[in-house]
Amino acid sequence: MLTSEGLRCVWKSFLLDAYKQLNCPPSGFSKDGHIL
Repeated sequence: MLTSEGLRCVWKSFLLDAYKQLNCPPSGFSKDGHIL
């Protein structure tokens, strides 16, 4: 069961990942064909 704290943590990490993907050149990811 997720609390609001847990949801906030998950949402923050999700936003952080999306932010990194947008700001970092995607060449490193596209070589593998999938994002870890």
